[in-house]
Amino acid sequence: MEMCVTLATIAVEGPVVPAARSVPKAINVSCAGPGPSRKPTASRFRAGDGYIVLAVLTEKQFVNLMKALGRPDVLADPRFKDWPSRTENEPALREIIEAAMAIDDPRTWETRLTAADVPCGSIWKVHEIVRHPQLEHRDVLQTIDDALQT
Repeated sequence: MEMCVTLATIAVEGPVVPAARSVPKAINVSCAGPGPSRKPTASRFRAGDGYIVLAVLTEKQFVNLMKALGRPDVLADPRFKDWPSRTENEPALREIIEAAMAIDDPRTWETRLTAADVPCGSIWKVHEIVRHPQLEHRDVLQTIDDALQT
């Protein structure tokens, strides 16, 4: 079983367990695939060799996302003129977003999108997150004895 972690969400092929950073409740993330959301841009997306969670819920954030992805042309596409149209054309919108994000890894996109005021968070695998400097600094990980060990 693969486990994924973001600074916003922890998921193990199933229900989402909220973690430290605040992300809108519209997001449902799992390793198994995108979950239901009220907005098609509030979900998990492939980015390079991993995944990123977008929490794009406003018009301004959508414009910023498309510009940061190098796809300002999408803003003039009638399939994506408003939220109902974007929801109706979610597969095409997902394809555009993931094609643009295929060129870089999730951490690079997180930095770039955050600078563009696009809410997002990289999904970290457990072996990556256990070495995160903030977790080390806060001393949140502990080693325990296995009581069942004989």
